[in-house]
Amino acid sequence: MSQIPNFVAMQSTRNQDTYWIHWNLSKRCNYNCSYCSDALHDMTSPHHSLEYLISVANKIKKNIPNKKIRIWFTGGEPTANPNFLEFCKFLKNQIRVTHIGLNSNGSRNVKYHTELIKYVNKIQFSSHFEFMDIDKFLENLEAMPRKKSSLNLMAEPEHWDKVKRLVGFCEQRNINYHLKRIRPKYQWKQRHPASKDMNYDSYGVINAGLLNSVEYTPPYTEEQIQWLEEKEHVQLEDENGNKVTKPDILIYPNIDDEPEEKWANDFIKNQQDNLFGWLCGVGLEGIEINADGTIHRGVCGVGGIISHVDDEDWNLPKNFIVCNRTRCTCVADWKTTKYKNHSSRKELKESISFEIYKRKGSLDSINK
Repeated sequence: MSQIPNFVAMQSTRNQDTYWIHWNLSKRCNYNCSYCSDALHDMTSPHHSLEYLISVANKIKKNIPNKKIRIWFTGGEPTANPNFLEFCKFLKNQIRVTHIGLNSNGSRNVKYHTELIKYVNKIQFSSHFEFMDIDKFLENLEAMPRKKSSLNLMAEPEHWDKVKRLVGFCEQRNINYHLKRIRPKYQWKQRHPASKDMNYDSYGVINAGLLNSVEYTPPYTEEQIQWLEEKEHVQLEDENGNKVTKPDILIYPNIDDEPEEKWANDFIKNQQDNLFGWLCGVGLEGIEINADGTIHRGVCGVGGIISHVDDEDWNLPKNFIVCNRTRCTCVADWKTTKYKNHSSRKELKESISFEIYKRKGSLDSINK
């Protein structure tokens, strides 16, 4: 059962002069991983045309505040869309996008990725051992510029030898990697129509009107868990080539304390992620574009649909929202300002504002 985290406020360590768009391009994927939520992937969703994608990009330019724009593509598998490469070319050359990145299963060949990397800032490959050709995958990893690529290494306990092989491969070649524990997968069944409750799966995806049961649980051993705890943070290097870590949030243990750097995922994996009733700034510095074109404040869906990409004018949030979730399971949703209550906001608003300013943000930011 999830617990309330042991702090009274938090905020992201990322730059505050940027608007962050998390864009689920489509559910379409060429893999069907046993641990991936059915709400996140299928093999049949139609591809968006280049013309349609460009029309959405133009609405991004029109509707997003006067900030730098960072777009991160997920899916499904973004590169499965035959128009994705041309769309990235358009984004780089035509509109106010300063950073383009994506998650990819790396199933395209080296030629494709070598062309794509000219137009995006980061490719984050994800390993999925049930379906991947590991030799082809390693060839792609090795071919990419080190500063423009990284690996989300899905630590599947059933493929532990391959997990360790990839870790060794990355460490020998100074490739940044992040070990990801596999979460349980849920099977969704129709809820009685009289019920109005909302369910969310382990990925933070809304499943309205559905009941769940565990379909898959990763069979980790104690030895595997211990190994993961030693290695699972992002591997980075300082100017001297020394390995360092770079936490992604600041927490305020109490109203009189200085902020401390922490990893959001540490709270999630330990189920210290019950933020029910907290004031949440999700949606104030970025949005989630879903595969069906609906726009939410974040992956969590708190606050419901705020707009659709087909709308000419988007109704972007301007205020904090009270969280109605008992779990906050997506790292992307943690990277925003949150207060335990109005009292902690009153006491810490000035400190939060100062940290925003330090990270290239405005003292007038609404995310404080």
